[in-house]
Amino acid sequence: MSRETLALLIGGILPAFMFGFSNIFTKASTSGLISLSSYVTLVGIAVTLVGVVSGLMTKQGFMADSKSTVFALGVGITWALGQLLIALVLQKFSIPLSVLAPIYNTNTLVAVLIALIIFSEWSQVSLVYLGVGAFLTTIGGILVSKSLI
Repeated sequence: MSRETLALLIGGILPAFMFGFSNIFTKASTSGLISLSSYVTLVGIAVTLVGVVSGLMTKQGFMADSKSTVFALGVGITWALGQLLIALVLQKFSIPLSVLAPIYNTNTLVAVLIALIIFSEWSQVSLVYLGVGAFLTTIGGILVSKSLI
């Protein structure tokens, strides 16, 4: 297996399954008796536990400079707010997860656009393939949003 294939498996396919299952856990959790603040807090505790275990298991431990710390906190804040909004909609509205998840997962388009600009990744990728994929993702999001009966 090539290094690139291994990277796509570890950083792409496995996280896709984990994020998919996390959506199922979100729906199951918010279907019960849980406040949104409890939901986000419990998710935060789980994230913290994963961080502590990984810090204990790696040579890098718990190092971070101030710039990286600020960006890491930004990840946590934006991700937690997104999770809070998803949980809110699942709990308070009658939108099926099967419709909602494909729409909020168009976040890939946001990440692609920002990465192309900020990190100059446009020079490392085929813009034709990327453009076609982004177009298909957009069309998919539109079709999914229209699937509500």
